[in-house]
Amino acid sequence: MAEVLSNLIKSKQSVSHWEGIQVHRLIEPITHSQFADDTILFGEATMKEAKGIKEVLDKYSKLLDQVMNMDKSQIFFFNTERLLQNCISHLLGLKIADLPLKYLGIRINMGCRQSHIWEDVLNSCKIKLEQWKNRWLIQAGRILMIKFVLSAVPIYSMQCFQMPSLVGAKLDGYLKKFVWDRAKEHKKIPLINWDTMCMRKEDGGAGLRKMSLQNLALGAKLSWKMYKSPNKLWCRIFQKKYLDSDDFERIFTIADAYRSSPTWNFL
Repeated sequence: MAEVLSNLIKSKQSVSHWEGIQVHRLIEPITHSQFADDTILFGEATMKEAKGIKEVLDKYSKLLDQVMNMDKSQIFFFNTERLLQNCISHLLGLKIADLPLKYLGIRINMGCRQSHIWEDVLNSCKIKLEQWKNRWLIQAGRILMIKFVLSAVPIYSMQCFQMPSLVGAKLDGYLKKFVWDRAKEHKKIPLINWDTMCMRKEDGGAGLRKMSLQNLALGAKLSWKMYKSPNKLWCRIFQKKYLDSDDFERIFTIADAYRSSPTWNFL
């Protein structure tokens, strides 16, 4: 299905009915991005481009007998006159939305401070813990909850941004309390320190992970992916914007670029 959509978009590009957006003069225009069941379409704010997008979506629906969920779909404009926004929105049948928005648990906004991102992560973990606090769970069950549910809450944020040490300490504190406290009125003194709990089972620990170390590991993994797969689109965008040469080994030695993105600085 993704291949069908890509081919339809390419056919429109070939006749200049869908230009996409240019993020760098040496990178081909971006028209779409897909992750799991989500599809994000990019284009210039013109009626010509909007008509090209509509034709692709209509043809895709007829070919695969699938209809776009209009209730879950939105359109975002940047530096566009309101009248043109309304015309394009009416043509595509989409609601106009404004930033900020949340995607994969990450707040997306122009000039969004990182502190806001980590506030959302802390609040999400806190809410889940409060929901589970009064449930009857044995120690092993609580550890499993941390491993397979709570540790996944901040996973996308930790892949994209460097976690402040204070946030890492707070998250570890939440998890530690969840392991030992049965309820608000039944607080227990931890019988094993958190460093030991975060050791491998073979070494006498519980196999848990410190959030700050997991954050660094995820960042290192992403850097390695960039080094090993330099032809991927996101890698080429970073390389053209921030690296001072075509040698991808510079990612391990180059200093933070002036006014570069927090994700690049993290890598």
